Amino acid sequence: MPQLFITLGPSTLTPEFLGHLDGQVDLLRLNMSHMTVAGMVDAIEEIRRHTDVPICVDTEGAQIRTANVDERDYNVDDTMVFGPEQITPPEAWTQIRPGDTMIIGFDGLQVRVLESDTYAMTCQCTRSGRLSPNKGVHVEEHQVTLPALSSKDHEAITRARAMGVDTFALSFTQNAQSIEQFERLLPGHRLIYKIETRSAMADLENMFRPGRQFLIDRGDLGKEIGAEQVPVAQRRVMRQRHLTPGTQVYMATNFLESMITRSEPTRAEISDVYTALEQGADGLVLAAETAIGQHPMECVRQVHSIFEVFRQNGETAT
Repeated sequence: MPQLFITLGPSTLTPEFLGHLDGQVDLLRLNMSHMTVAGMVDAIEEIRRHTDVPICVDTEGAQIRTANVDERDYNVDDTMVFGPEQITPPEAWTQIRPGDTMIIGFDGLQVRVLESDTYAMTCQCTRSGRLSPNKGVHVEEHQVTLPALSSKDHEAITRARAMGVDTFALSFTQNAQSIEQFERLLPGHRLIYKIETRSAMADLENMFRPGRQFLIDRGDLGKEIGAEQVPVAQRRVMRQRHLTPGTQVYMATNFLESMITRSEPTRAEISDVYTALEQGADGLVLAAETAIGQHPMECVRQVHSIFEVFRQNGETAT
């Protein structure tokens, strides 16, 4: 049977939910992009009080994010000004240039950089959306070179290892070299490499080696290559998985997105899950559905129901 990973958050870091997970879930994901190190420590302690399901610490990785910004809506042609303390990590500031387009978060907000210096970055809104803190920022025109792990990631890894956590995910994996660096940092651990960048897609053949595990993050990958290209990329990754025995690939993002507020999935979502299994996915990852959704246990049951139908009827595509 495929594996099921779920992301924990306000909806699921509760005794009521955690106490019913044994036998239902294979891995519990803690997303450091939405959690402090102290919050991670508290979460690990809470999890361990109620379940023995293994924990995965998913790093922030090499991603630009908004920081201390005021939350508000912007319309096309509105102007906004960022200070260097509002764009993290600091290495990103000098690499974002006038003329660059920034896609901020998943709410549609898109801006073009008009002017930038040491103290301020003036932008014009080109697609309406909501600006809020701690949202991922994608620069469309060129790659921004960042450290593979943030200082927060290093602290989180150290604390989590001391607490017995054995599984770590590298977000925004760039290429085979970044994988090798992560392997040297964490020998003997279960490591999962997230495919969500153009550079990773360009280096798939070198990245895939027997024993390695990968996760296709379709959300951030869609911001990089366009949502309409994600199904093509998904098939490319799965083709590489079938060409490289001993590798595993999991898929994440938007599988049961409607169940954040609804108690049942759409037919399209059910088909999406089934298609991932037909393509040979070794497991699925639920994110917002279980982190902030209103029906996290129903999501778990629904995925298992589709797994069972696939077990009875499905054949893995090769």
